[in-house]
Amino acid sequence: MYRVLYIVFYTFLLSGLSSCGSYVKLYDKGNNKAVVRNLKNKALKGNLKKEELAVFEQALQNDLLEELKSLNSNLASAEFEDWKDGFSHLDNLEKKQRNYQNFPQVNLDEFEFIDIAYWDQAFSDKLYTHHISSYSDHYEKYLETNDKNHIIDAFYELEKVAYFEEDNLNTDSLMHVFAKLGKRTFQVKYHDQAFSPWELQRLNANLYLSSHQWSDFFVESPYDYTVNITLKALDKDDSYSQSQRAYTNEVITGYNAVADPNGGEVVQVPIIEIYTASVNETAFTYRVSTTVEVEIVFNETGQRMAYNSFSENVYDERYEAYLISGDLRAIPQDVNLTNGSAILSSGSYDYNNMVEEVLQNIGRDLKNYIERY
Repeated sequence: MYRVLYIVFYTFLLSGLSSCGSYVKLYDKGNNKAVVRNLKNKALKGNLKKEELAVFEQALQNDLLEELKSLNSNLASAEFEDWKDGFSHLDNLEKKQRNYQNFPQVNLDEFEFIDIAYWDQAFSDKLYTHHISSYSDHYEKYLETNDKNHIIDAFYELEKVAYFEEDNLNTDSLMHVFAKLGKRTFQVKYHDQAFSPWELQRLNANLYLSSHQWSDFFVESPYDYTVNITLKALDKDDSYSQSQRAYTNEVITGYNAVADPNGGEVVQVPIIEIYTASVNETAFTYRVSTTVEVEIVFNETGQRMAYNSFSENVYDERYEAYLISGDLRAIPQDVNLTNGSAILSSGSYDYNNMVEEVLQNIGRDLKNYIERY
């Protein structure tokens, strides 16, 4: 069959196919998919010329041969990811073959389409065996360590086994048992190494842990795990920069009637007063920073199962201006003057809102980390 298509194709080529267009160059380069894209619209309308149809049919068949080669490569691989990729691609391949069958001028009798059912079973067998083996490994590790994380892993492997079920495992019943057996209990402890008891209390209040399918944070002893949350540092500091600026403002306070020396009309000449002032301008930057460590310990062995450190900074900026000397009338309305000094302003700043914000942010990070474990 392929030899017939080969002869037909090159017969047209010798008859002057080189004048057919860009798709010939694409075919010569082995870019079969590009040939199909180039001629697809004409093929759907049934408007392919004789020489175009020959190239188009050959490109279709070559594309399927490339697909078959790829499937064989995936199946022969020793890697699970290759089996999964091959299996996942079958849906798109099936859709592609249906589309190829919709071209009215294409002679389907000359085509060998890929048997999707065969490859579905071939990849299913590989994946089924892989997931059964992985399930067994995780379950054996649970029996050895009593670590419920292995039960959770085994549960998800069983879910995949169920997809390829061959009736030699009662996966539904096992998954139901594992769903109960894999529920982990956590005790949460707080530790203050920053000597900030109020802040530690606020951190506790901002950490809203939620129980879910595999984790319970609201049960009493015995606990499977202990979550240690340590406030390592909470710093409040400020900085400021100062500069002096001179303002000048000209104000019309009245008018004088002045006669024109050439005998003309009397004109009104404005009376201008100039006010000046010197202002000290201060830009304040306030910062609250914190660092919190979290570790998850398996109580049965005392082994640290997870660890992370989170840091957060929150800033606030304020601008203040102080009159040094001069007349207030020289200062623009958009410059707000403040009584006091830089030192007094910094010392009286209320950090509570910033502390609350930084602990809310760090609490959100902790929540995501702990609940994902």
